[in-house]
Amino acid sequence: MDAETAYCFRHAVLRDAAYQLQLPGDRARLHALALEIMESAARADDLANGAWSGELAEHARGAAQHADEAQGAVFRQREARYRARYGEYLDERFDLPGARAQLELAVALSCEAPVRARAWKVLGEVRRKLGDMEGALDAISRAMGEGQFEPVVRGTLNIILHNICKQIGRTAQAAEAAQQALADFRAAGDREREASALGSLANLFCEAGELDRAEPLYRQALEIFVAGRREREMALCLAGLALTAKLRGRTQEALECMAQAETIHRKREDKRALGILLNNKAYLHGAEVRREILLEALSLHRQALNRRSEGVALADLAETELGAGRLAQAEAFLEQALPILRETRNIPHLAMAHVYQGRLSFQRGNGPLAMSHFEQALQLASEARHRDTEADALWHMAPALQALGRTREAVEMLTRAGQIFDSLGNPVSAAAARDLAASLSNGRA
Repeated sequence: MDAETAYCFRHAVLRDAAYQLQLPGDRARLHALALEIMESAARADDLANGAWSGELAEHARGAAQHADEAQGAVFRQREARYRARYGEYLDERFDLPGARAQLELAVALSCEAPVRARAWKVLGEVRRKLGDMEGALDAISRAMGEGQFEPVVRGTLNIILHNICKQIGRTAQAAEAAQQALADFRAAGDREREASALGSLANLFCEAGELDRAEPLYRQALEIFVAGRREREMALCLAGLALTAKLRGRTQEALECMAQAETIHRKREDKRALGILLNNKAYLHGAEVRREILLEALSLHRQALNRRSEGVALADLAETELGAGRLAQAEAFLEQALPILRETRNIPHLAMAHVYQGRLSFQRGNGPLAMSHFEQALQLASEARHRDTEADALWHMAPALQALGRTREAVEMLTRAGQIFDSLGNPVSAAAARDLAASLSNGRA
């Protein structure tokens, strides 16, 4: 043991021994005295930024242990306030487990609605970052139940709730939260937040294939962002409009919108936003160009530590390789994509990855394994209420059923797919599903 380590060890032992020699009541009074001295000595910004909050919380806890009932309650509320602030401080410094522990103590101790509401809100965000989506959902719901909030605060909580629900595939609940946020921001007269809520709702509808609902929302949001000269947000809306235009067969318009958005993101050197945009841009191009764009997107996601979008890009690369008949490469990308999609709880894209796995198994002649993947995809798509993915799974399941001699079931799957495509405003795919169903029924396919 070197001299410095020996000194630290002996100092700690002596300190702890001296502490234990104090009578419990004396210890509590010393904690109370230390708390008062530190609060009076600390600068306002030291208390505000949370740097001293952890130590102050410990002194408040110690002071409460042998105080009378009334004074103990006062110290416990002070401890709760400091633990809540210390949790935020640790969150800002990426110590998420530490932040969670402090915030959970804060909500357990506090009787003050504003402190509890803020602590639950931050705890929800921390749990989301740690991948505990159900815990995050519970925390944000509790924050919203703590009392009345100003419209902007309530709207912000609803946007957080929207993001969590979307991430775990609760599409209907996500839409409800975004619509409530939109109403909150409009009530507050906050135009920029209103536009952000419009964009969130448009993204949700676009991903679910509800293009008739998505496109006007993107246009409303874009108009507000252009007026406010918010370039990054303008680019996000343009990318959304490009995707809806592509899906509606307006390819030239899609290319123009995407080019404007890409120019903005490259100028701002926004790797995260550019990577997400390239994921969408890829589907405006043929297979080989798409592959190169997706590889660039994948690299950007990894640089930006964006695991969720990394999983999406890997799944998209697998689908591109499947289309080109490169089955080994498709399998390699899927092996990387599936764990990430599960880790990030990206239910809609996990469902699509199982569709790709089913297609891969079917092309390799393994019909039962293909059916297993298609069934998993349907279950996940149903859980996420992701109608577009459900229709895609039904469409690809039909050939596998036919190959297994289950033609009647194949026709049923195609009929259901056609109905979903119709409900999503996709008449071309709906007609194709009906035609194939008719061919199977008549024994022509």
